[in-house]
Amino acid sequence: MTEQEWSARPAPWAMVTHLLNRCGTARTKAGRRKLRLFGCACCRRVWHLLTHPTARVAVETAERFADGQTTQAELDNAARQVEEALDADRRIPWDLRQPRDDRTTQAYYAAWIAAGKVCGKAARAASASSEAGIVFRWLGGEAAEVEAQARLLRCTFGNPFRPAAFSSTWRTGSAVSIARQLYESRDFLTLPILADALQDAGCDNDDILDHCRAPGPHDRGCWVVDQLLQKE
Repeated sequence: MTEQEWSARPAPWAMVTHLLNRCGTARTKAGRRKLRLFGCACCRRVWHLLTHPTARVAVETAERFADGQTTQAELDNAARQVEEALDADRRIPWDLRQPRDDRTTQAYYAAWIAAGKVCGKAARAASASSEAGIVFRWLGGEAAEVEAQARLLRCTFGNPFRPAAFSSTWRTGSAVSIARQLYESRDFLTLPILADALQDAGCDNDDILDHCRAPGPHDRGCWVVDQLLQKE
């Protein structure tokens, strides 16, 4: 994959494969956290389909796990609860190798993957890249959703071909406070306010400022917010 393809090509599964296998970004501890949060963000895009409480709990637990706020045992239990809910529905054959047409079923599989599979924890699938790709193939059947997920990946990982230099002098009290509020509230509609705070702090990097002012979608794992909160 080239930098031009990364910036323009709406193919999130190919982008994940590049992150995992070509540049290794997603194999670092920070990258695994980002990949899990990205999977959770994809699930939140179909939150309305996750009506069974076990699915939402699994996604929320995965988000907390990504930030070190819960244990592996709790995460495994949350994933197991989703698996049991799927198994209890006899209309749904439990076979990860066969994608389903029903979008609700796809959403539940995605929640299960976000809690247990997105970061390459091998149990059933052949490789980390195929595990991570399942959620995108299942939820990305429509062109608009594929494009949205590609934008989310770029929000999460930035440009792996040309990472933006980030100065510690831009971590002013105001900028960090705004970034923390964005992260905790997940109200990324106010991300342009962070761009103003960064400019006030002396930031003149167009990649950073343009990202904050772009329409998104944005979610937890945003590379600019992570830099400010020193999560990378």
